[in-house]
Amino acid sequence: MTPSHWVRRVVSGRIQIVRIAGICATLFLAASCGSGGGSNSTTEPAPPTAAAHSPRPSPGDIAVRFVSGLTNTTLKGQQDTVPLTSPNSPARAYISYLVAYTDAQTSAGGTLPTGRFTSQGKPGTLTECDNIAEDRHPCVAFSNFHLDGQGLISTFDMDGQPVRTAVAVGGPAQTASGVTVQPMGAYSDTGNGAVVVAYKVTNGTSRTVTMAYNAAEMVSGGSQHDTVGGTGPNTLPPSVSGMFLAQFSAQDPTGTFQVEADYQADGGGPLANFTVKLISPA
Repeated sequence: MTPSHWVRRVVSGRIQIVRIAGICATLFLAASCGSGGGSNSTTEPAPPTAAAHSPRPSPGDIAVRFVSGLTNTTLKGQQDTVPLTSPNSPARAYISYLVAYTDAQTSAGGTLPTGRFTSQGKPGTLTECDNIAEDRHPCVAFSNFHLDGQGLISTFDMDGQPVRTAVAVGGPAQTASGVTVQPMGAYSDTGNGAVVVAYKVTNGTSRTVTMAYNAAEMVSGGSQHDTVGGTGPNTLPPSVSGMFLAQFSAQDPTGTFQVEADYQADGGGPLANFTVKLISPA
């Protein structure tokens, strides 16, 4: 899958659905408790109880909402899927990467193909496909979903592999010469033998800056990799941020990412070099 294609790889999980049915019985006792024969003591009816909270969606419902939401190709649609995942989890790392990817592609004027979702097929498995004819690995099976104590997705499998092995989260941002580089995350599409890094750059200088994303490098799995593609703004005016993508022929999404910032050609010359970390999610 090239950088112009939307990388959406999630594992469908085996969904163990546990439904807990609560039985509520309210007993109204209207008996006379007085000992005097002539007293008519009647208990007041209990005040109406507060309306019960809406039942929590089942793990199966949450999984269907999540995977079907991945077919949405707008940034807003992707962002709406984030609250279904547990903070600081591999599932959150995956969807956060997708949001950054979508942001970079749409900001650059790219069009993301609408995906296809199905719950048919192997029991406990949800499948999402990207509708790209030339993609050698167009569909991903999601399974083995796990929820946290709040009913949010914490992890799942993608094509039988834990999602935590396919994603990385960004380490601390780096600032030099007024430019800040924030790694947003990385994703390893093992089916296509590629790692894509998403990162945000903010120009805090008073001059226009160019990001040499096509010359970025990644050190991963003990090897150094050069970019084989990328996307992002050609230039960043003062006080402007942009989202970028860099693709590598690698398989491990963790490691270090290196990128260079330059002044625009009319001033010329290197401005700063950055090295940021991509680490495995919890």
